[in-house]
Amino acid sequence: MRNRTTAVSLALLASTAIAIAGLLASEALADPAWTKFTSKKGLFSVQLPDLPEKTKTEQKSFVGTVTNHIYTVESGHDTFTVDYSDIPHFALHFAGPDTIYEHAKGALLKKTFGKQTSYTAVTVSGSKGMRLVYDTPPADGHPEMRGDAILVLVGTRLYVVDGVVPEAQADAKAKQFLSSFAIQK
Repeated sequence: MRNRTTAVSLALLASTAIAIAGLLASEALADPAWTKFTSKKGLFSVQLPDLPEKTKTEQKSFVGTVTNHIYTVESGHDTFTVDYSDIPHFALHFAGPDTIYEHAKGALLKKTFGKQTSYTAVTVSGSKGMRLVYDTPPADGHPEMRGDAILVLVGTRLYVVDGVVPEAQADAKAKQFLSSFAIQK
């Protein structure tokens, strides 16, 4: 009986050690050195591995000019982007949120040469949006990449929050990046 109790205790101890090692390994992928970045004008905050570079683009269309404010951090093979744009009210009223999401999803996939793997509903800071997961083809010197993006429409402002990282690290890094994104209202 004593040998059986010892064997059960050793098995329990071994399974606990394996679980702790797995937890520590997953925590090691989530980098605590990331810092919180807040855009007062953009009304958002997010955790990033470095300060982002800001760019601005304008696109004219029949419904008016759409200005994109893009915050990007490139770190090794990883790219993290927060892009927000104020959609003309007329465009939103005319096209509707689903069309806005579809257009943004199509533009992102075209820009990254991505292939959609999933597209599901999410909620961010109390606002409904969509989560797009996609794969990108390998390029010279880059491993296979996985993109994970959230598209959220708040009023007439569209946020596209996108992380593209090596496929092997995608789950931990995407979770750290996307789960940190918050919209101030």
